[in-house]
Amino acid sequence: HPLIHLEQLTFRHPVNGETITLRAPAPRSYRAFLSTGKLTEQHLHVALASRLACLVDAKTDCYRLFSGGPEGISGLSAERYGPLLILETHAGRFHGGDDVLRQVANWYVRVLELNAAYAKAIPRTRDRPDIVRDSAQSVIQLLKGEPDQEVTVQEDGMRFLVQPAGGLSCGLFLDQRDNRRRIRAMAAGADVLNLFAYTCSFSVAAAIGGATSTTSVDLAVGSLEWGKRNFQVNGLNLDNHTFIRSDAFEYFKRAKRQDRSFDIIILDPPSFARSKKPKRVFQIRRDLAELVDGARELLRPGGHMLISTNNRQLTTSWLADQVDLASGGRYHKTIARPPLPIDFAADPDYQKSILVRFD
Repeated sequence: HPLIHLEQLTFRHPVNGETITLRAPAPRSYRAFLSTGKLTEQHLHVALASRLACLVDAKTDCYRLFSGGPEGISGLSAERYGPLLILETHAGRFHGGDDVLRQVANWYVRVLELNAAYAKAIPRTRDRPDIVRDSAQSVIQLLKGEPDQEVTVQEDGMRFLVQPAGGLSCGLFLDQRDNRRRIRAMAAGADVLNLFAYTCSFSVAAAIGGATSTTSVDLAVGSLEWGKRNFQVNGLNLDNHTFIRSDAFEYFKRAKRQDRSFDIIILDPPSFARSKKPKRVFQIRRDLAELVDGARELLRPGGHMLISTNNRQLTTSWLADQVDLASGGRYHKTIARPPLPIDFAADPDYQKSILVRFD
């Protein structure tokens, strides 16, 4: 059978009874073929062709190249960050092994003329609240090229710093590209609050779009410092741009004491988050309505709130329902349910967003 390769065959000689063993290990390329059911490179070609708009965009050099099962190889995703390739394999879903990983890495490096390729093994426990961003250090490997601690990438002409071996996340969530473009287009003259800011990419987009001020709030000091450097690589002065280490709910109290209010508020929380001071576990299913309620109280009349989640089990309708629960009787309207960027189109459940206006 063409899909069967016996690496070892043992039989007894019919005359003298001697046992004979024949061994013939399958070539790497053939093992890769068997592991995917089709030629791996065929999947990569088809996926890359669907991203032609990304490839020809001279202002953007970071995007998703491959999205796992929907594009033919379960449990494998690939993203380009400027000169680097990052492959992610998801425990329990990817069964290709190192041969497939190296075949994929070699193909992308050759076709896209990249400098290096990394692989990250994503554990099943990724969504647990006690798993922190840097917990993947031990499962990151350099597959090809020379290691690079940090590189600068470009998105719509904006510049961001990424760290390929920095943990589960490398500093920029590519699925939010269109949302950053949207915030940039809305930001002129606005005061913008970015909660769960991570490395402050939304804040950078707002500042470049002409925001009067941005306030970036996150629990991780290192992420906020990273965010400041993202401002700096874009030539942005930090005047009127504030970086605050705080739990989101604690920041609501602080903002009220200071009589702060905003024209745009960005809520992109994780599914789970745990803080020590104050001791709190955030769970999006349980706590999103309370989060929206606190943000709503800081939003000026006519202001906008962008709410996003990467929880696959949740829907845009559910997000809208949580806004209704948290509206406090204030008139509001969902004015957009933005689709994912074209490079994520094969996996529509990856992330969901809604843009809401409050009068």
